[in-house]
Order: sequence, then structure tokens, then C-alpha cells
Amino acid sequence: MVRRIITMTEGGQITMPDKDVWMTKEEISDMFGLPETTIARTIHSVYKKNELYVHETMSSIPYPQHESEGWTMQVYNLDMILY
Repeated sequence: MVRRIITMTEGGQITMPDKDVWMTKEEISDMFGLPETTIARTIHSVYKKNELYVHETMSSIPYPQHESEGWTMQVYNLDMILY
């Protein structure tokens, strides 16, 4: 999976990839300027209320620095990011 992220500069300029977007909770919290715990609670609530589904909006991918050790990280697609 090629992973692309949305970025925002200090000046507020947004860079949006033209292909699939997948971001970690940390990247989402950084983009919105919110604590990661707030993002995690929101994601949990969305799944609990069945507003979006895990199998459609979340994926586990190898953690780049520890791929050989089998570490993975969870990433979320644009539907969840914008929810």
C-alpha cells in the first residue's frame, strides 16, 4: 500500500494528494491541531455507532522502522479522516 497524507503549513496552505489518503491517528491529530486522545475517542465512537465500518476505513500496515520485527500501525482512510 502506498500511503499518502494531507498536510497543512503554518500559513494554512493545504496539500491534498490526488490518490488514496491513509493517515495515522498521530498524523490526523497533527493536521487538525487536536490531541491524539480526542481523535482516538472520536474514531472509537464512530465505530461503536456503526456510522462507518472498520473493514472499510481502517487498515494495518507495516511500521517502517520495525517492518522486519512484524510491527504494524493502523491507518485510516479519507472517509474517517473527514468524519
